[in-house]
Amino acid sequence: MSRSVRMSKSGKADRAPLPRRFTRFWLATAVSGFGDGLRLTALPLLAAYSSGGDPAAVAYVTAAGSLPWLLFGLGAGLVVDRTDRRRLMWAVDSVRALFTAGFAAMVFLGAQHVALLCALAFAVGTGHTLFSSASAAYLPSVVGPDGLDRANGRLMSVQVLTMQLVGPAAAGFLFAVAHGLPFALDGVSFAASAVLILAMGAATGSATGSAAGPASQGTGRPRVSGGEVLAGLRWTFGHPAIRAQSTILLIINVLSGMVLAVFVVYATGPLGLGSRGYGMLMALLAVGAMVGALAAPMLRARLSDRATLMMSALLVGGVLILLGAVAAVWAAAVSVLLFGLASMLWNVVTVSIRQRVVPDAVLGRASAAVRMLSAGAVPLGALIAAVAVGPVGLRPLFVIAGCVVLAATVLLARDLGRPLPQRPTGDAEAAGAASPDRLEESSGRP
Repeated sequence: MSRSVRMSKSGKADRAPLPRRFTRFWLATAVSGFGDGLRLTALPLLAAYSSGGDPAAVAYVTAAGSLPWLLFGLGAGLVVDRTDRRRLMWAVDSVRALFTAGFAAMVFLGAQHVALLCALAFAVGTGHTLFSSASAAYLPSVVGPDGLDRANGRLMSVQVLTMQLVGPAAAGFLFAVAHGLPFALDGVSFAASAVLILAMGAATGSATGSAAGPASQGTGRPRVSGGEVLAGLRWTFGHPAIRAQSTILLIINVLSGMVLAVFVVYATGPLGLGSRGYGMLMALLAVGAMVGALAAPMLRARLSDRATLMMSALLVGGVLILLGAVAAVWAAAVSVLLFGLASMLWNVVTVSIRQRVVPDAVLGRASAAVRMLSAGAVPLGALIAAVAVGPVGLRPLFVIAGCVVLAATVLLARDLGRPLPQRPTGDAEAAGAASPDRLEESSGRP
């Protein structure tokens, strides 16, 4: 591997403090995550209230929020790679602040038709495709390669805290006070995030996120080809190690969507838990994810990438088997806690790896490609569960899911250990950014 990655694994580089600019980035993530938690909880509540409890209305609103990743994910990555990423994040959050504030005003005035809710979910989700891809691609220029593990761990842990714990808890209370209040505060959170990102100042590292991509000679206007749009997918599946990571992630996401889609039935049925017990299990899932995000840098400083990823994937498969094999509350609690920990550990390590090795000129597209595939994997898993749960049963479904994860991990273990490519710089990056096969593989340990 490159020298910077080896330093990170030794733990020496990780002792250096993260730059002050990252603190603003972290605060922007925390504030925006809190607003997301408010909105994502309040939107289904408002949909149910506005439609008289129609489940189809809630499903429409939920689907509208997820659809932009499938429609615009790859295109968003190309936009990210051709614009200044910090300015793009600032602009997106500024627009989302205005849009959400206007929606809140309409709700206060009594206009809350389901079509309007779908429009908000779709518009904010479209902005999220740009913001999330830009954020992942911009982070290396903020903290440098040796700070990525800690930075990603801190960002993902605060996202879990605000989006899955604090935000949803506050949304229920605020919605009871006034239906438009969660959305008004969501608009404020977007505005605060935009101000914090603007206050970060321009990047000083080599990865500024302002690569414009190839331009047509003489016109100054960049050409857009199908190959450029698909460059992120080529990077996701073009190198054995990155391909193995992405494949296992897709499998885990499909099976996670399958399990989570029917987990409420399992918790309130065979386990005999009520809504409060189910809520506590979901809280344990979030707590496990926070622990995994914070523990990832420490584990990666002591273990190889392959060992860390193998451990997290095998743990995911094992706890799914435990969940199905033992019909007890303690087994469910242990399973969801460890599932959250292992899944987030996998996310932190693989995101950091991509940010280290994928060329800056194509990093936005690679990040967007993974997010797009992940977004499609979860609903696919839910559809599989809807078809399979009847003939298979709940607990056997969990066991099968665990066995599939274990089998995929074992089959792809060799590729997980392949040496990673070295990230090119300067002219070399511009020449071969979209082609992982052109990059030299490192010779260090995986």
